[in-house]
Amino acid sequence: METHEIKQAVLKFMPQLEAFKTQASNADDVRRLMGLFLEQVLGYDPEEELVFQSIQPDHAQLPTQFDDNIKFLLQPLAAQADLDQTLIDQAVGCALAIRAQLLALTNGTEFILYDIDTSSGKLEVEAVFELNLLTDAVDHIAVNLWIIGKKDCGKMVVLNTA
Repeated sequence: METHEIKQAVLKFMPQLEAFKTQASNADDVRRLMGLFLEQVLGYDPEEELVFQSIQPDHAQLPTQFDDNIKFLLQPLAAQADLDQTLIDQAVGCALAIRAQLLALTNGTEFILYDIDTSSGKLEVEAVFELNLLTDAVDHIAVNLWIIGKKDCGKMVVLNTA
């Protein structure tokens, strides 16, 4: 998808985000909302490209090579969750367990994308972008979301349900 298509899709999805904002929501609600978001805004096929999976981070091992079939891991958090280092570390462990190079953390409105790199032999985690779907400019949102938009068929997004 091109950025102008993402921008239009974000604008069309905005009423669902506004309605979500008024509800006290847990991680399951955020996961359902993000499933719709990935489908309706970024063009992913929910039957073929979105995988809802429970991932146990305590069994993660650092991979030497990432699996090309997984585009990124989306880790939904409760709407009220404060993003702290413990949550980031747990989510990184989940991403490593499935060999995802990109990790997206979201509470439904705030969205942070991390790049996970182990090519140097040590774990490096760097924020790629951080945005608020309700308050940031739509052009800014579209340009950043383009990074994780559907570009290639057969690439899956894993939504962590743990």
